Amino acid sequence: MTGFEQLVSQAEKNVTSLRTENLVKKLSAPRIAARAAWHNGKRVEPADVVNQLRLRVDSDPTKVAIVQPHLLQAAHEQARAATVAGQETRDTHSLRLLDNLLHSTRRTITGQADDLVVIGSR
Repeated sequence: MTGFEQLVSQAEKNVTSLRTENLVKKLSAPRIAARAAWHNGKRVEPADVVNQLRLRVDSDPTKVAIVQPHLLQAAHEQARAATVAGQETRDTHSLRLLDNLLHSTRRTITGQADDLVVIGSR
């Protein structure tokens, strides 16, 4: 659970950085010399990304994605099935805690962005 707690904490803390003006400002003054950016799997000039950001309007959707490779799909499905069956296991307890954490995080994130997506591992 600690990994998720750290991730959601970072997501909540940095969600205001997703505002277009903040992103343009931060990405226009890079902190490293060898910058790189990709679009649809192809390398592009970082300035192209900044220029595209400048075209965003307030109504454009913003999604926050949390990538957590420690959550395995099979374990998640087994814990969910055990919960539905009324079985109390260590995994069902962990799943309940994780659900509570992510619901709370979703409320925080969607106050600043349009949606929260969590990606685990297969």
